[in-house]
Amino acid sequence: MSNATLTITQHDGQTVDVTPNIGDTLAFESTLRKNKAWGGLTDNAMRMMFFRAWSAAKREGKTTQTWDEFSSGEHAVTDVSFKKADEVEADPEAAAVEGLGESIPEGQPTDF
Repeated sequence: MSNATLTITQHDGQTVDVTPNIGDTLAFESTLRKNKAWGGLTDNAMRMMFFRAWSAAKREGKTTQTWDEFSSGEHAVTDVSFKKADEVEADPEAAAVEGLGESIPEGQPTDF
């Protein structure tokens, strides 16, 4: 499972970006085991994405909503989606490695 950035669209149209981590995924699995009526993991792909987004938002201090508020009712979020790679800001501390890839030969591979 990727730690890709997720964009949460709130009921009022505002968006919040979060990055779920392993703790958010494990929290979903634990909650899933406690809520047997939800079914198994394979039946909950959308719920898992929304839950991971909610858990990350709680952890990052970007929401105070409970899971029930986040997922239902008049103030529930309207969407959670993966942020497109070209929309994710580049890490300002990630510098290009000088000369990286320059010695890679081009063309067809040869037999040895």
